Amino acid sequence: MINVDLDNVLIDSLTLVERTKQVVSGLGVTGELYERAVLTVMREFGAYTPERHYAVLKRHIPLDGEFVRRVLLCAEAGGIVYPDTMDFLTEFGKENLTIVTSGDPNFQLLKIQANNLDGYVRSIIVTDDKPGSMKRPAAGDFFLDDAPRQIELVKQAHPQIFCIQMRQVPFWETEKTAPNADARVVDLREAAKIIRTKRRPQ
Repeated sequence: MINVDLDNVLIDSLTLVERTKQVVSGLGVTGELYERAVLTVMREFGAYTPERHYAVLKRHIPLDGEFVRRVLLCAEAGGIVYPDTMDFLTEFGKENLTIVTSGDPNFQLLKIQANNLDGYVRSIIVTDDKPGSMKRPAAGDFFLDDAPRQIELVKQAHPQIFCIQMRQVPFWETEKTAPNADARVVDLREAAKIIRTKRRPQ
């Protein structure tokens, strides 16, 4: 099984952040404040939700529920799939693919459906415990994630899984490198090459 993260692996969440910053700027949320609040959310909660972001921002400026509505509208627009995502998903087939992501289930599923990814995977898991969500993983399984902390947690719990640190680490991740990652790649094309090689009969 190939277990693949959603944000910054299949979809370009940094582009979504920039799109959302523009849309909420009319509410008095500056780009700097937006990002500082994201960092606070990740530090205090470990996973992002629009509601947590809103709650943190309210500590600094007057704000109402319009913020959450605009964040959801930006996510619902879709169109942020990386250029190599569909080739990757098509090559390995839905029977071999599971999306394992963290955060608010409704928000994560919204992004998955808005970008038409749900039909390309066998299952979708939204969890705050990625290692715990992988039941009896096999030695030939893979885990792809951009967050070094998630790579380390999965590798510690399941050393038999081949863990690939993906793309560029986003600004909200304090750790920039996963020391125990089996590979580090810049895109899904490189990840696909590694997976093909590892799955090839020796």
